[in-house]
Amino acid sequence: MQVDVIKPENRYIMVLDRNNQWVNTNLNAIHLRLQDALGYIVLIENVNKRRYISDAGILTVDNEQSDVTFVVVDHQNNYDLFKSTTDTNKW
Repeated sequence: MQVDVIKPENRYIMVLDRNNQWVNTNLNAIHLRLQDALGYIVLIENVNKRRYISDAGILTVDNEQSDVTFVVVDHQNNYDLFKSTTDTNKW
């Protein structure tokens, strides 16, 4: 049995122009659409308020947008986790 440890290089962040409440209410539909679009298994880790570095270099939180953190599993290749730094060209 193989156990993959999720590392930062395996994580992707999708930014949605919707607040957390809307995203959490629609999380199953988002999950299924993401899997359909990528053609691989998607595991959603969490949903957070959008965080970004402003032009002034300050960490800023946007309550009207959401960050959806997820990993992608290659079910056709030993269920390996994709690496965000090298594997995005496979989609």
